[in-house]
Amino acid sequence: MFQWEGDYWWFVARRRLARALLQAHLPEVSGRMLDAGCGTGALLSELHAQGVAVGVDVEREALRLTRQRGALTVVQARLEALPFASACFQVAFALDVLEHLPDERPALRELHRVLQAGGYLIVSVPAYSWLWSKHDVALAHYRRYTARMLQARLCEAGFQVRRLSYALGALLPAIALDALARSAAPRRARRNGHSPAPLAEPRAHPPAGLGDALPAAPSAAVRGEPRRRRAA
Repeated sequence: MFQWEGDYWWFVARRRLARALLQAHLPEVSGRMLDAGCGTGALLSELHAQGVAVGVDVEREALRLTRQRGALTVVQARLEALPFASACFQVAFALDVLEHLPDERPALRELHRVLQAGGYLIVSVPAYSWLWSKHDVALAHYRRYTARMLQARLCEAGFQVRRLSYALGALLPAIALDALARSAAPRRARRNGHSPAPLAEPRAHPPAGLGDALPAAPSAAVRGEPRRRRAA
């Protein structure tokens, strides 16, 4: 992912949307920022240029690649047990991370804990369980979300949801048709007396075609901007 994260359209669009949400609701960031599940560090590098930013990821190799982007502050840790003091970040990002956790609730509670009162968490996740495909399996996803499901999880963790929407929805009809075609292919093969093809192995590079772009669900990502509850 390292060689693609900088300029592949899906990664670029996801970062732009996340930063646009931040700009709309918190134009001036004076505190520290957290990239939770920073991967190979493309977003973290951009945040570092804007202010004080810290990246967290559980994968040692991802952090090694992140360090190749420059003098970035990274920590190896699980999101369910963040090694930070309470109320020490003004902003946190969790872009396409929650779906990789068996239970996302402990991670959301931890993100709530480390955010200052009035701070912001910006989240993106893949949407709609009916778009589930072999790519979700290859990418080690546990679930896809609806807006209602994501909002419930955020509120359970103590956040106030300020904005919640589906992104890049213009592509959803094409993705839905592609999903239907994929599900129909094995049935056609069986009717014709052929065995369905096995699931593809995970690929080391982002796919090029629309059908293969389905695992990332760029057109159906739920994007929330939950706000931490202020103390009474």
